Amino acid sequence: MKKTIFIFILFIYLITPFVIADASKINQLNLKFDNGKIKLIDKTQKIGYYPDRLIQPKTGYSLVVFSDEEELYSFKFIPPYSEYTDYWSDDKNLGKLETRKQFDFSLIVPSYDNEKKIIIYDEFFKEQETINLIKKNNNLFYFLIIIVLFIIIFLIFNKKIKLKLHWNNFNFFVIFF
Repeated sequence: MKKTIFIFILFIYLITPFVIADASKINQLNLKFDNGKIKLIDKTQKIGYYPDRLIQPKTGYSLVVFSDEEELYSFKFIPPYSEYTDYWSDDKNLGKLETRKQFDFSLIVPSYDNEKKIIIYDEFFKEQETINLIKKNNNLFYFLIIIVLFIIIFLIFNKKIKLKLHWNNFNFFVIFF
């Protein structure tokens, strides 16, 4: 019996990596919708999952991810214009469908190594928003950090360091000054 349980647990442990979906780099776009215009609020790149978007509306806004040479990813979407409010009062459902003209919403799209920009088009294929995805080079920042660290290390080792050893109650102390 114990051998069967062990084999079952081993089988579950070995098959788990094949069942779990791998996370990948994604771009989370926080957008503002204002009377038909879409503007970017914030863009965040994370590790996570994006929807497969196999079912898309026939008409609506379009989002396209471009590299220098080609279209990498695209899909159509309809902004969440309407919201169903559901509340009760005196055993009556007072919920209704509310249509909004201004709201914030988010889209999650995959991130690619060679991505350069994301363009959002309206229903008439008129450009609404362009989001540049060119990664800024932070090499200067890291270079400055390394220079500062080298200067600190140089000053520490250039200064004469005196070591005093104290043997009190079998404790060993090293004092720098």
